Amino acid sequence: MREGYYDYMLRRNREEDNKMSIKDKYVVVDTVATYRMRYVVSMEELQEENPAYPVDAEWACDSVTCEEVEEFSQKYLGEQIIDHYVVDENAIIDTFDRDNDYLKEWTREQKLEHIRCSLIHNKDNGDIYD
Repeated sequence: MREGYYDYMLRRNREEDNKMSIKDKYVVVDTVATYRMRYVVSMEELQEENPAYPVDAEWACDSVTCEEVEEFSQKYLGEQIIDHYVVDENAIIDTFDRDNDYLKEWTREQKLEHIRCSLIHNKDNGDIYD
């Protein structure tokens, strides 16, 4: 069945509106990175910290919580997406300045160029499919 003129014009207008509505819009994706941290404490050292009682392995947990133990190793477990939302150009500049205060002196154009180049692609010709 052929598309009628009215339906065709309605579809074209929606397509044009969509093209205009994405100009100067940015998608923000919030994530949480997860690491497995490992700490190792000698039982002898734990006993030396509290010689009045028999040593208890739980004391190591307390020491880690109190940040009294240096990290033994870590393993990156990945990122989990928490949220995503669309913002306009002014909002993303405000977010850029808040999150990257050490780059506040950059011009608006430098900030936007940095953001626009964040999608991993060939920066020489701007083609994301290379």
